[in-house]
Amino acid sequence: MIKSNHPSNSLSNLTDLMQGVFANDSLNDLLCLCEKHLHRPCMVIDTGFRVIDMSPAVSMSAAQTPSSTVNYLGNVRGIPYLGEAYVEKLRSHYIFSRLYERKYICRSVDMDSVPAFLAASIQVQTSEVYLFLVFSETGAFSADDMRLVKQICQILSVPLRLNNPYSTFPVIGPNYLLIDLLDGNFIEKDRLNDRLSHLDWIADPPYSLLIIRSRGTEPSVRHFEPVISVLKQWIPLSACVLYQNSLIVFLSESIYQLLAIEQSAAFTDFLNSYSLYAAIGPSYQNLFDTQHNYELTQTVFLAGIHYHQTLTLFSDMCDNLMAYLLEMHFGVRECLHPAIRKILEYDDINHMDLFDTLEIYLHYRDEIDQAAKILHMQRSTLFYRIKKIKELTGLKLDKLDEIIQLHFSIHLVRLYGREFF
Repeated sequence: MIKSNHPSNSLSNLTDLMQGVFANDSLNDLLCLCEKHLHRPCMVIDTGFRVIDMSPAVSMSAAQTPSSTVNYLGNVRGIPYLGEAYVEKLRSHYIFSRLYERKYICRSVDMDSVPAFLAASIQVQTSEVYLFLVFSETGAFSADDMRLVKQICQILSVPLRLNNPYSTFPVIGPNYLLIDLLDGNFIEKDRLNDRLSHLDWIADPPYSLLIIRSRGTEPSVRHFEPVISVLKQWIPLSACVLYQNSLIVFLSESIYQLLAIEQSAAFTDFLNSYSLYAAIGPSYQNLFDTQHNYELTQTVFLAGIHYHQTLTLFSDMCDNLMAYLLEMHFGVRECLHPAIRKILEYDDINHMDLFDTLEIYLHYRDEIDQAAKILHMQRSTLFYRIKKIKELTGLKLDKLDEIIQLHFSIHLVRLYGREFF
């Protein structure tokens, strides 16, 4: 561990850091200089507590497990995170209330099992986008340390402003509340209520989630700037957050009606123009159910991509979701109703269209004249074909459960094509 010395506390002593900024050095290079001035390990994390970059002392000791510095880091699916003990301390109401009120924290955090550390927010335009953390194994920080950390954050804000996806739309982030809700982290109700005041959409339940993502295999944040430019005509940007390479929008009921119903055609055209996929999940009343709703919306999103649907609504996707889940876990061919299989085989051999006849008949059982009109045949011809279907398959077509099974199998055929079966 690097020994703690009395740090310099003037911007004039940070000229090498400023020169590195103007030379467009990498964040890692800049953190090397920060470590030199602070004589302590440091890192930058985002609003979800994911590590953006770290100084050499952190990365070196993370590679060498015996060092205690590895306690600073967690790991989720290969992604480095701030260690859980530090996260819990940063989540404390006192720390976060200070952060929201003053836009930065410069305070020593003392825990029996956790070394002291400073946490300072790096401002990008008007929003807090990243946190700068400095760790110490030797004890609390001095006032000079705090001043120096604050000065360093002012310098680091310059390159982060240039390379930050939030910079064009600073009101989007960061949003610790929305990240916590999506991650499914425990939030006390009192703390949740305290943190809702800045969300102007929160008083209009029920809510739905909208996921927007690039069609490319490697989603790019650059897609979201033009997306947000258009979306802000319809939704408050305080209801948006960038999460796992997606733009997540919390939709109130009124916005859902506007975006999904009234503007659906224009919105679909817009998504197509930017090569984006989108899905809108089911409604829910309680924000604490956000993670569950996100997982459902994610399934709808994947099903929409699977069936090449630009905009997918949970409310319209019941059959598609069932088919998608069947295909992912069991296979679709085995789920086709035996009667539908017989009809398809009969049509192929005899060059008939009994399948089409049955589909229209089931849709218009109470409007036989309309069914005959759509099929371009007389009522008597329609009844003759239905009688043929019953004789061929043994169907009765008078029970709801049988009709539901047939309807789902017909949907599978339409979804995958006759040749699939």
